[in-house]
Parts: sequence; C-alpha cells; structure tokens
Amino acid sequence: MKRRVCTDGAVQLHVTPAGEDQAYLTGCVTRDASPIEASQQLYGLIAGELAAHGMLVAHERLFGALEVRQDVLAGRRRALEGRGLLPAPPPTCIEGRPVAGHGLAGAHIYAVRPDAGELEPVHDGQAPCGCRWQRGGAGFIVLQGLHGLDEGAEPPSRAAQARGVFERAGRILAAQGADYGHVVRTWIYIADILGWYGEFNDVRNAQYRRFGLVARGAAAASAEQMGLPASTGIQGRNPLGAALMMDLLAVVGQGRHGPQVAYMDNV
Repeated sequence: MKRRVCTDGAVQLHVTPAGEDQAYLTGCVTRDASPIEASQQLYGLIAGELAAHGMLVAHERLFGALEVRQDVLAGRRRALEGRGLLPAPPPTCIEGRPVAGHGLAGAHIYAVRPDAGELEPVHDGQAPCGCRWQRGGAGFIVLQGLHGLDEGAEPPSRAAQARGVFERAGRILAAQGADYGHVVRTWIYIADILGWYGEFNDVRNAQYRRFGLVARGAAAASAEQMGLPASTGIQGRNPLGAALMMDLLAVVGQGRHGPQVAYMDNV
C-alpha cells in the first residue's frame, strides 16, 4: 500500500499507510452531490482499498449534517455490504459542516490487518460498541460512540453524563480483560464545549483518580511518566443529543514483546 489520493465523482480519499498492516483512510466531499451519492462514491473507494489489501475497519467516524445521517448510512451500507466489509459497530457520527455539497463532510477510518484475519466485536450488553484484535504480540481494543444517556430515561445532567461515559468505558474494558490504564488515546466530542469544559475536566480528573491514573502520576516528573492517555476534545453534536460522546483505543500487552507507547509533546 502506498500513500496516495483517490478520486471518484464528488469525493476524494486520502490513503496513508502506517506500516504493513494498518492504514488511515480519510475521505472528503469536494463538490456538490446528494448525501447518498457522495456516501456511495466515498465508501466505494474505501471498499476497494480494504478489499485490495485485506484490511478491515477497526475504527470509523462520520462527519456531516445530522439530518441526512440516514441517507449517508444507506449509501455506506450499499457500498460495503456487497463486499462483506460492513463493520459490526456503527460509526461514530458527529456533526460537521461540509466544505462542499449539503450533507456529508467526510469520514475517517483506521483500517487494520489482524494476525488472525478477523476482528472480534465488542458489545455493551446486546449493542455492538467496538472491536478487538491481535497484532504483533499485543491486543488492541477500540470502543466508540460511548455516551452517558440511559435508554428511556430523562437525560442526566452534563456532569452525570460525563461520569457515565467514563464508567461505561471502564466497565466494558473490564469485561474484555483490560482497564483504563491500558487506554492510550481518547477522542471526546462535546456538544457545547465552551459552556462547561471546566466542569467536564473536573469530572474527567475525578474519574482518572478513581481509575488510579492521577494517583499513579502524582509524583511523576512528566506527563509521560504519568501515563495518561492522549486526548482530543472537540466541539460536535451527535445524533443522540448527548452532552458528549467518546471513542478510545486501548493496547494490552505493551512491553518488551509488544508495541512501545511513547508520549508526544509536539502536538
């Protein structure tokens, strides 16, 4: 696989290999097209790349207008399902205004080729919420679309939702034989980031103390020694109307025979 840009109609797909067995696929809409047409074109390119290199979707995020989400998902399904490439967990859908067209802004996919050839779905109860796989002597877990709402109940406060997100992540990871200390990366999409970011940070810090991360790092000389996950907090609404939504990547089996996790202070 080589780094390149593929085009079809109204869309572009940027292919960025990350070694022999993983790649990042970033698609964008570059001119006007209906949401379903743009989605079919984009996911047609994605399906071709996945099939050509024997890779599977480990993490997927969709950006666009929330009101056309079902049309976008329909185009995605048509393009992927015919090749047997439709991932079990649905993508994380986040509002993002397109630079062209009127619906789909783009998609970002982390694709992998697992050692065993398959991804194992991860569920929260009966609902798919991620996947896990083995590669290079380590286990990888992606969880996505985590929120703090309770089905059929009144939405909790924003702080309660934030606590619920981290508690849900900890519970699901524990069911997979992992814990929050294995998390190396989080993506947190907050619907009104300026309205309560300080409160959100207070909740996150309290949860990190509960997970033992902040206590472990209290005497550390650097963030690297603390071992806190890299984190991105971005404003973006989600289809559920939740105050926030989180995706994460955990790595189990770090060390001499697995991948080395390094702290980056240049971004």
